[in-house]
Amino acid sequence: PNTFWWNKTKNDPEINVTLVKSRLVETIFNKSIDHHAHRGDIMRLEVLIEYGGIYLDTDVLVLRSFAPLLNISDVIMAHQSDDPKTACNAVILAKKNATFLRRLYHSYQSFDSRCWDCHSVKLTGQLASIYIDEVVVLPTDTFFRPGWDEPDKFFKSNDYNFTSNYAAHLWNTVNNHYLSVLTPDIALRTKPNSRITVLRNGKIQEIPIIDVVVGDVCPLKSDKCDHIPADGLVIESNSLEVDESEMTGEIESINRCYGDIVFGDTVVKNGTRKMVVIRVGEYSSVGAGDRVS
Repeated sequence: PNTFWWNKTKNDPEINVTLVKSRLVETIFNKSIDHHAHRGDIMRLEVLIEYGGIYLDTDVLVLRSFAPLLNISDVIMAHQSDDPKTACNAVILAKKNATFLRRLYHSYQSFDSRCWDCHSVKLTGQLASIYIDEVVVLPTDTFFRPGWDEPDKFFKSNDYNFTSNYAAHLWNTVNNHYLSVLTPDIALRTKPNSRITVLRNGKIQEIPIIDVVVGDVCPLKSDKCDHIPADGLVIESNSLEVDESEMTGEIESINRCYGDIVFGDTVVKNGTRKMVVIRVGEYSSVGAGDRVS
């Protein structure tokens, strides 16, 4: 891969990364594996069986050390929901050659691609409820609360209490419209709870920056964030200067006037005028750049 976070991880002197080449999973027990998600399900088992360690989906945020969990069992997972016969494979802590993982791997002899999450959640949980001496399945809120059906608790509220969580799964598939605007620059520079005042449907509202939508009228600079929150059309301007160097390579700030388009995540250097949002998320200039990378 050639993406920002991957390259940052490889080049960070404080992170010791050793790349190990794995096989391309196309078959298992003479069954064809066509979807990348199912291939990933199998690959994580093969790697953990051979090496042991901690597996995390790329949309899992670690909130505190897993150290207290490491010696509970040879394999640690968590329920995906309140159903006690589920165990989600998005987070797995395992010792090398763990019996339960080998058992789960051999269960792929019955793999059927029409059952999307059988081997990643359902069958995993059923086996865990039988072979209780081989695996410990922790409560859902250890890794998987809020759930995939509770996006508002992640993105529209600060009320959820994460004190029981060791990690949080962001459920990228269903929450991509929120996550797509979290570019590396925003993630590194914007405070998690940054908010902005917008005029929406004739009413002034204060909202999280990531909730800006097309049609919102908002300032190009505020006391809380001087990064432009999305692509927009300037509707008021007085000596507005924007630093677009990270996008264009242009060193000097650019003067922007009424009717000009400004781009999300560029930086306002002078001026405090307004714009109307015209593009957000994957349709914005930043989102397009992420797709190219």
